[in-house]
Amino acid sequence: MAQFFNKNLKHIRNLRNISQQELADKLNVDRSSISRWENEGMEATVDKAIQTAKILDVPFAEFLATDMTMLDIDALYELSLGYSYNEVLENQKIRNEQNKANLEVEIKNGTYLDGENLDSFVLNDIIKNQKKLSATQEKELLKTVLKRKGFLNENEEMTEEDFNKLIDFAKANKQFIMKDDK
Repeated sequence: MAQFFNKNLKHIRNLRNISQQELADKLNVDRSSISRWENEGMEATVDKAIQTAKILDVPFAEFLATDMTMLDIDALYELSLGYSYNEVLENQKIRNEQNKANLEVEIKNGTYLDGENLDSFVLNDIIKNQKKLSATQEKELLKTVLKRKGFLNENEEMTEEDFNKLIDFAKANKQFIMKDDK
């Protein structure tokens, strides 16, 4: 049917926090149909594809013919308001640059996370909203968090070796640190 239907369906459904079962119920199909459309490359009928685009609140033409997997939830909202795909991409790029610049300033100034509890929700929010931090940004954020939690003194520094040991420890103990979101 269309080049991007399968990838877009999975990405947008997840962004919209709609389960495969919820979408299947709205389309009057089995959940396994949604799974096959997303993962096995099986095609929906044109009617079901049109209904799916309406349910996900995205323009049908872009849903089928444009790779939408790089769009975030704000970009999808702009599409639903009638912005063109190119306008949405440009706006998202501007938002990402602003978010990155703001995060860098907050990390540098040590003001990030002021007044917030540092828990898995906050960390997951950082990860979801800032797709990729540089290694330096990651270390600075980690140092800020560790200082706020009393693991590091204000003038204490982490060596590269210390940082790598901490990351290795976290990886080895991930099942005890992180809760499963799904």
